[in-house]
Amino acid sequence: MICLTVIYPTSSGSQFDRKYYLEKHIPFVGGLCKPFGFKRAEVSEGRPGMDGSKAAYHCMANLYFESADELRKAFAKHGAEIMADIPKYTNVEPTTYVGEIQG
Repeated sequence: MICLTVIYPTSSGSQFDRKYYLEKHIPFVGGLCKPFGFKRAEVSEGRPGMDGSKAAYHCMANLYFESADELRKAFAKHGAEIMADIPKYTNVEPTTYVGEIQG
């Protein structure tokens, strides 16, 4: 199984609409990607660090797919639509990471 992790870092002036992200964006992405082996999404909201420092990230999402090939197909077909939705909930450029689940 492949996991696409999308991370939204905090910075001075960064904004993030969690309600839109959870209620609109994640279901939108899931619906578009379902035919391409999309299994589920998990979203975690950033919290202050263990030392009490400000949260480094607004949130992080893990999107699980059957395979890297299916992930590539989903984003080849719908990547532009997904990216076009980002300004509706944030002014942050997300960081992405693709990993294979090992255990």
